[in-house]
Amino acid sequence: MNASIITRARLTLCLMATLSLTGIMNANENVYDSAILSTAYIEAPQSGASGSGVLIDKEQRLVVTNEHVVAGSQQVAVFFPVIDKNRVIADKTWYGSHVDEIAIMATVISVDRERDIALLQLESVPDHVRAIEVGDSARPGQIVHSIGNPGSSDALWVYTNGHVRANYFKDLGDNRMQVVETQSPINPGDSGGPMLNDEGQLVGISQSYMPNDRLVSNGVDISEISDFVENTLQTVDREGDRLIAQDSQQGGLSKAFGNKISK
Repeated sequence: MNASIITRARLTLCLMATLSLTGIMNANENVYDSAILSTAYIEAPQSGASGSGVLIDKEQRLVVTNEHVVAGSQQVAVFFPVIDKNRVIADKTWYGSHVDEIAIMATVISVDRERDIALLQLESVPDHVRAIEVGDSARPGQIVHSIGNPGSSDALWVYTNGHVRANYFKDLGDNRMQVVETQSPINPGDSGGPMLNDEGQLVGISQSYMPNDRLVSNGVDISEISDFVENTLQTVDREGDRLIAQDSQQGGLSKAFGNKISK
C-alpha cells in the first residue's frame, strides 16, 4: 500500500480519536454545568456530619440526601454554589467564612433508614439555583457523572464519573434498596450528591463505597428516591407551604456493615 495513503489513514484515525475525546470532555463539562446549581453542601451541626444533596423541587424547596448525612438532626445547614465572574467558587474555606450570609436552614421532613434517604425542606431558595431534572434508572455500561463535597478535598462541588457496573437490589446491613453500583471513586462527603446520566438527569444519589475496593461504589437508585418522595408528600401534614416534619425522622446514624458510609 502506498506510504502516503497509510500516513493519511493514520492521521485520519488520530483526528477521529481527538474529536471523540474532545466530544466526551465537552459532554462531561455540559453535565457538570447543568447540575452544579442543583447540588448542595450539607452540614448537620448537631452531629458534626456533612455531605451532599440535590434540589429536586424549587417551588416546594425540597432537597434529597442520605439519611446518614443528616445523622438524626432535626435541622441542617445547606449551602448552594456561589457564582463569581461566571465561575463557581469552589474554595471550602470561603463558604466557612460566609456562613451567616449564605447558609440556609432546612428542616428534616422525613427519613427512610432502610433505603438511606432523607427529604429536607429549605427555609428559602436562592434565585440562581434550579431543580434537577429526573431521569430513568441507569443501566450497566452507561456512564454516570457525580458531584459531591469530599471531606478530603479543600474544594466543594467536585466532579467524578464512571461506568455503571450493575443495577440491582442489595443488602448493605441495615440498608436494603435498589442500588446503582458503579466504578466511580466516591469519597466521604460525597454521600447524597447527585448521580447523573449524559443528559444531566438524576439517576441516583451517592451512598457508600467498598473500603477494600475503591472502584466499587453504591448509589441509591432513582426508583427508590421517587417512591420515597412521592409517599412522603402524600402523607405529610402541611401548614401553608411548609411541610411538618414526621416523627419517623427522629433517630441516629445508620450503621455501616462491611461497607464504609461516605459521610
